[in-house]
Amino acid sequence: MPSNYLSYGAHLANVENLSLLDELGFTWFITYLDWSEIEREDVTPQGGPPYRWEFIQDILSAAVAHGKQVILRVSHAPDWAWRSSQESEDDPPLNIQAFADFMADLARRGRGWVRGYVIWNEPNLPLEWNGRAPQPAWYARMLQAVYPRIKAEDPDAWVIAAGLATVGQEGCGRAPSATPFPGAVDDLAFLRGMYQAGAQGYFDILGTHPYGFGQPPELDPCRANGLAFRRAEQQRAIMEQFGDAGKEMWALEFGWLTTPPQECLAHPSWQDREWQAVDEASQADYLVRAYDYAYRNWPWMGVLFVYNLDFGAEGHYDYCHSERWISLLYRPNPQDEASAIQRRPAFAALKAMPKPGYLPGEISGQVRDSLGNPVAGAVVRLLGVGLRVTGADGVYRFEQVPPGMHTLVAEAPGFIPPEPREGVAVFESWRQRDVDFILVPLLD
Repeated sequence: MPSNYLSYGAHLANVENLSLLDELGFTWFITYLDWSEIEREDVTPQGGPPYRWEFIQDILSAAVAHGKQVILRVSHAPDWAWRSSQESEDDPPLNIQAFADFMADLARRGRGWVRGYVIWNEPNLPLEWNGRAPQPAWYARMLQAVYPRIKAEDPDAWVIAAGLATVGQEGCGRAPSATPFPGAVDDLAFLRGMYQAGAQGYFDILGTHPYGFGQPPELDPCRANGLAFRRAEQQRAIMEQFGDAGKEMWALEFGWLTTPPQECLAHPSWQDREWQAVDEASQADYLVRAYDYAYRNWPWMGVLFVYNLDFGAEGHYDYCHSERWISLLYRPNPQDEASAIQRRPAFAALKAMPKPGYLPGEISGQVRDSLGNPVAGAVVRLLGVGLRVTGADGVYRFEQVPPGMHTLVAEAPGFIPPEPREGVAVFESWRQRDVDFILVPLLD
C-alpha cells in the first residue's frame, strides 16, 4: 500500500467539460452507467441481451483524449431484474446472475479503457434496493458474483466496493439517536456485515462517501455523531479488524453543500439538509483542507473525488435542486445551456491547491521488422522524457512517466523510420503496454 500518495478526481456529468478538469489539474473522473438504460429488456426478440452501448464509447474516447482515468459507477437495475419474492432473507431481491452477465460484457468492452468499476451505490440505503430494507449479505452476494466475471474479462480493472451513505450513529461508544436517514442501515454496521457475509476477497478497493455535513474536515467524527469527513477513519478501522489493511480506500464522493437562496429551502431535495450547508468561502476552504488532511494522515487513501464538478451547469436539475448547490460549476439558469458557466470560489481554490502525491506511469513495447523479428539496437525516444535502446528481444520500457499524452519515435540503422506514435495516453500508475513499432528495411 503506497504512502504519501494521493490522487485527485471529480464527478463529471458532461465529458465536454473535461477541459475544466484539465484546468483543475485533476486526473480522474467518475461517471455513471445505469444498467436500466443499457439493458431495458431481459432479451431481444432474437434471444440475446439488448445492450445499448452507443454513448459509452464517447465517454471513453474523451477520457483518453484528455489523458484522464475513468471510473464507471454501475447501478440502477431495470424493472425486469427485480424479483417479486426471495427464497431466504439472505437471497438478494435482484437477479444477481443477470447483473454479473452485464458486468462481464461491460468489462470486455472497457478493457484497456476503464480503470475500475464501482459496484452499485450506497447499498445501505433502501433506495438502492427498490425500497427494501438493506441487507449486507445481499451486497456481499453481488460482489461475489461480479468480481470473478470482471476479472476474467479484464484482470487489470479494479473492482471497487460502493461507498456507503454516511449515516453516523455507531462508533462513538454511546447509544444511537434517531437517524436523519430513515430506513438506512448504519454504515459501520453495514460494512461489518459485509465482511461477516464473505465480501472480503471480492473487491480491490473499498469506497467511502465522507461528506463534511457542514463541519470542518479535521473534526473528530464523534463530535458530530459520525457525520463528518473523518468518518472514513472509523470505516478504515473495521477493514483493519477484518485483516484488510492491505487494501486502499477511495473517497468516491465527498464535498460540502453551499447555502441556497431562502426560497430554495422548500424544495424537496433540501428536506432535512439545510443544516449541512456552508457559505461558498467555507466550501472552498474545507475542500482544500480535506485534501491536505487526507494526504498527511491517510496513507491508505488512494483517490478523493469531489462531488461534483459540473452538475450545476447541466439542465438535469431545476434551479433550487441541492445537486446544483454542491457543484463547483453552475449556470444561473440551468435550462439556458447557451449561458456562460460560472465558477464557485472552490474551483479557483482547488486549481491553486498544491497536488503532491501523483504516481507516475509506464510505457513499454517492442520494435520488430516487417517479418516480425525483434530489432536489437533500435533507439526509441519518448519526447520530453528520454530514450531507450532495445536489446536482443527488441523490447523497450520507460518507467516513471508523468501522466498525460505522449509521443514516441523509433529508429534503427538499415531501416526506414516509422511514423511517430502520437497521443499515447499515460495515466497514474498505469502500465501502457504494446506500444510497438514495425520497421521496414531500407532497399539496397
